[in-house]
Amino acid sequence: MANKTKNIRQVYEDSKEVMDVFNKIALDASLLTLFESSELGGPIVMDDKLARNWLETNYMHSTSFRPGRFPGVGEIGGDIRMMSDDKKYLVVPFGLLEGATRALTDFRQFEPLYLDWMKMSEQYETEIAELRQRITRLADTNPELAEAKELFATPQGFIGWQDTGLPSERFVVGLGGLAGKLESLANADGEVSRAIELAQHLGGELRKYSSAIPEIAKIRKYHKNIPFIASDGLIRIGTPAASGGLCMHTHPAEDETLMSLPGKNDLFLISAQAGNNLAICHIGGGETQGEHYVMHVPRKYFFKEVQERVDSGKPENWKDIEKIKQEVLERRFPDIISGEILGFRVDGKSRRHAAILNPVVCRSEYQLHEAYLRDNAPTARDFPATEMLLQVGRNDYVAYNAEIRDITSNEINKQIEDSKTGEK
Repeated sequence: MANKTKNIRQVYEDSKEVMDVFNKIALDASLLTLFESSELGGPIVMDDKLARNWLETNYMHSTSFRPGRFPGVGEIGGDIRMMSDDKKYLVVPFGLLEGATRALTDFRQFEPLYLDWMKMSEQYETEIAELRQRITRLADTNPELAEAKELFATPQGFIGWQDTGLPSERFVVGLGGLAGKLESLANADGEVSRAIELAQHLGGELRKYSSAIPEIAKIRKYHKNIPFIASDGLIRIGTPAASGGLCMHTHPAEDETLMSLPGKNDLFLISAQAGNNLAICHIGGGETQGEHYVMHVPRKYFFKEVQERVDSGKPENWKDIEKIKQEVLERRFPDIISGEILGFRVDGKSRRHAAILNPVVCRSEYQLHEAYLRDNAPTARDFPATEMLLQVGRNDYVAYNAEIRDITSNEINKQIEDSKTGEK
């Protein structure tokens, strides 16, 4: 992409690039036609106070920092709901914040193991490839090894549908059985000896990684996914595209603005909700059936500066880390939001089989480019809500403010500590 960060004016100046990226997903007919056409619609303008509360919720309650470790970030989301006072609010469930923070916290005990695997995996994968080749050759003259070739089809471990990045328990146990089969061969030679050596070596070396998977899998008891160390130096935990009432989720901590364009799974659900394909039925979506917001949470300043301060001060408890987050956010928020858009809305319901893409921007940023946008972009419209609520129970909501922010941090960390006590 030509520019990492696009402000609202650049989205329209570079509209061809933006739509080319979007259309590769939205109009891809290789498996299933989601939409037949697309267009770039007008901006959605969010009040600055709401934008501040929304971004603060992400930075304060869906990130994780530890001295000498990688920063962590999780995806959260929200819904636009009409409440009993006949006003629409952006509603963020507390459980999403607690789940993301808890998953990142629980992953910390596995972070050194993953770093060790990242350091050693290339060597192990080379040895696995050599063993696979030897077993393939040996199976030509030793039919009893035919089934052993299947062992190498999926050596990686999975938790649910997600690849853990670590070798599977099945693979490691299978290496032990393979070594036993090789030792029983009557016509053992140098090829067999080397295969035995590799199988025994890999079985012993990889066991420490595979044995961690059942513990890592416990994160799936309360979250749809498990964290991983990304190539960009962040611990990330994503979520499947929102399939129920939520109409908003994040693609957080990306340098590229266009990384917040919706993915294939997002568009699949939007298309299904809009009834674009009679073969697909989707229930859910509430008031925003057939539309979704994918939000951009900028990476710049916050993660680097918080981590530097955490590394320097080596805070010993979460309260000190929360204070650092808050101080950096207070000082840097104007810089973080400057020149940024907040995300993209996809409207799949206004026109049959068409996807309309609307960039979302805060009001102060829109006003900087208002003269250009009036002449060069479709008509802007206001984001449907101006205030944010935190959902703390099935039918319990509180208005988000500085006091609730601190109470939320306390409650999240209390629940995390209580969960650890309950597991002992």
